[in-house]
This record gives sequence, structure tokens and C-alpha cells, in this order.
Amino acid sequence: MNICVVFVGFLQRRNITCSRIFTNLNNQCDLPFLSASTYYSGFVVLKTPNYSNANLSEMKVNIINGNRILSPSLIENSCSNVVSKSNPHVPSISVRSGNPGYIIGAPLLALTVKGELVPVTVLQNTANGLCTEELRTTVPFGYNMRSSCTHSFSENTANNCAQLRNESYSFLQGKSILKSLAALGNATASQTAFWAGLVYGSCAVQNEDGSESCTIPIGLDIQIVWAYVGKLSNPQAQVLGGRFLFKCKTITCCNVSTSMVTTVTFYDTTIRPVAPRGEPQINWRFPFDFFFPFKAAISGVKSHPASELYIVVLCLFTLNLTRMWHR
Repeated sequence: MNICVVFVGFLQRRNITCSRIFTNLNNQCDLPFLSASTYYSGFVVLKTPNYSNANLSEMKVNIINGNRILSPSLIENSCSNVVSKSNPHVPSISVRSGNPGYIIGAPLLALTVKGELVPVTVLQNTANGLCTEELRTTVPFGYNMRSSCTHSFSENTANNCAQLRNESYSFLQGKSILKSLAALGNATASQTAFWAGLVYGSCAVQNEDGSESCTIPIGLDIQIVWAYVGKLSNPQAQVLGGRFLFKCKTITCCNVSTSMVTTVTFYDTTIRPVAPRGEPQINWRFPFDFFFPFKAAISGVKSHPASELYIVVLCLFTLNLTRMWHR
């Protein structure tokens, strides 16, 4: 009997499938993992990882079960009311990937055409290498990525070029159409000044009526331009813009399976300013005692301009002191 153990990360969407083998159903129908109560009781979800035993009760998140609870029962050699799928949902008040600048590795945020703040996601293949519209992975800021999977179209879709193209776009970019990218990690949907432009490069559609070929997107190249801005002592990572460039291919009517590739590339365009002061040169000499200028002049060592000024001031001071002595 296999034990399925999965660790869930914050803001990470995962779709895990595992199988279990039963040798004696009469004695195993009451196992804990077959009961729905196992998946919402016996553990605690915290609002933040930083807590103490004193405020543990205040940090707990209420877990609500959305279905009617029925315990597994054995009826005529069949085990009913068992759990076959668990879909936990943890809502968050706001999505944040930095304050204000992005944190390297935090989710890249975007704004949909409906005004929703969502993380940017790309296709993720299943165990057998196939594409699914539900299984997607979040794009971490600052990390280049590449994913590929094989998508098989239905026969009805393969015979309709427009439907074939729309389904390909939907698989590559996801169900949510993105309008702009969050310039900062703490951007909100209402702050229009904190959103960077997003440019789409779609496939050129030709007159394909009566043709046995169809041009569809089979790849998506996501290009993100960013830079560090602000003070040198505390620079903040900011997204300047992005481009979704679709790669197209002409397929025949009978080709109902194709490979889809998604790449993500981050371009750092930071221009770091020159330091406000020049660095000390190797041949600079500084006076450590009163007679250093005279020693340098006698030895023939090339002195710093500041040393020459020091000699002039010293001579004037000596001359003035001599005049005062004669008075």
C-alpha cells in the first residue's frame, strides 16, 4: 500500500496523483486516508510562520469543509463514501511578491483584462508528458524557465482551424488573459501607475478557407525586462515591461498532436551609476609627519598637489612668524 505524502508550499498550485493498492477491502475500508475528515482535521493552518505558543490560538485559520461529511462504509463487498480527490483552497487577502520591489524567486504578478491580480503561470507537463489546461506552474521572478509537453486535439477540433488556433492560445497563455505586469511586488489592481506594459506577438492569420493546413501557436516566449531602481544603499527590483511572443507552425488537418514549448527569460537592464568619489590611486602619498614635504623634495619622489600646497602654506607661515619676531 503506497503512502502519498505531499508538502504544500505557499502560493504554489500543485496537482498530485497517486495510487493505493488494497489487499483486503473488508479490513481496510475504515483506513484514515479514505475518510474525508482526515483532510480537514487533525492539523492546524497558521496565518504566518512566525508565531509563539502564547498567541497560537490567534494565529489559527478556520478550516471549513465544503461538502457533506459521510464516513466510509462497507456495503456488499464495496467500500462507499471514500475520498478519491481532495481540493484544498487557501484564499489570501492580497498577493505580494515584495515591498516595494520584487524579491528574487517570488511569483511574477500580472493584471488580467477583468482586473484581477494573479501570478503569471506556464504549462507544466504531467507524468506522461501530456499537457493539461489545469496543471500550470508559477513563474518565479528573476529565474529563466523552459517547459514542454504534448497536446492532443480532439478530432472535432482538428477539423476546425479557428477552434484549433483558439485552443492552442488558451493552452499556452492560460484561461486568464493578461493585460499588464506588476511593476513592483506590492502593486495593487487600483494603482495604475504601478503596472508595466505587456505586448503580444500573435500568429499571422492567412486565408485558410478550403485549405488542408492551419497555422497555430505551438510555443510561447515570455520576455521580461527589469532593473534595479532607487538608492544604491537599498535598490528595488522593478519590472519595466514584457512581451508574450507566440511561435507558430503550420500543421495539416490530420495532425491532431503537437508539442508545446514555453520559455521565460528575464533581462536585467540595470545601469549602475559611477561612484561619487574617485578611488585612491596607488602612487598617492600622504604626509605622516611635519618634515614629509621636505623629505619628498630632497629624495625626488613625485609628490601629490596637496603636498605642494602644504609647502607654500608652511613658507608663508614661517615668513610671517619671522616678521613678528623682528618687531
